[in-house]
Amino acid sequence: MFKFSNLFSNSENYPETIQKIHQDFDSITLKALQEARQILDSESQKDIEKGKRLAKLGFTSTKEAVESKNTLEKITDHENKVKNIQKYQDRYPLHKYITKAECKLVLEKYNLYIGDISRFIGFVPEKNLKEIENFKPTDFDKKRFIEFWAFRDIEVDEDEYTEYARNEELRGYSHSRYNYGGDKQFQICAPYNQFDLDKSEVKGRSIVNADPIVMYPVNGGYIIVSAWGDEASDPIIVNEKNN
Repeated sequence: MFKFSNLFSNSENYPETIQKIHQDFDSITLKALQEARQILDSESQKDIEKGKRLAKLGFTSTKEAVESKNTLEKITDHENKVKNIQKYQDRYPLHKYITKAECKLVLEKYNLYIGDISRFIGFVPEKNLKEIENFKPTDFDKKRFIEFWAFRDIEVDEDEYTEYARNEELRGYSHSRYNYGGDKQFQICAPYNQFDLDKSEVKGRSIVNADPIVMYPVNGGYIIVSAWGDEASDPIIVNEKNN
């Protein structure tokens, strides 16, 4: 059993909008876990065996075969969601994990954007800078993989990669299916006016008075590393004002 961290414990000092954003990030993964488990419980009770038998013989377009396929895909999707939530909460007990789907819901709700930290032009408080510096992803989580044939970023399950690499070594081949594309970079969730958008195009969302949330991409989602509110509360700014 894992516990959720208390990353947003000081949110009550932030403006109301920021508090709401932090509250959503705070609770949405637990809600996703509960929903996934409920779906697994309900879907696993369905009779999918006849559909599997029909599909095996070639009756792939029959109602039973299609429903069976859809049910199995739904079960696999939610099994992976539960697995990832549990795995990353155990692996990073001081941080929260949020799935990509749930993160997208929060971004759309508050008109926020996610992008590489290299594009961020806002202010980073000293306290949060230290939190980001102290975050240590595992060696596997640091890796960015590129599909060998299509040269695009892909997500690789750690267990799947380990088994594939072991089999390749036994056969004497190199790990050609997955190309190492360098270490992953931090992502930041913020209003679009806090990004350098040179040569980029933004459509369809208004500016929200909100502050950044730094996340680290992992399989199926993100680890929330640090979040902050009003930059005026940063010790450096306070000290400068008092001098």
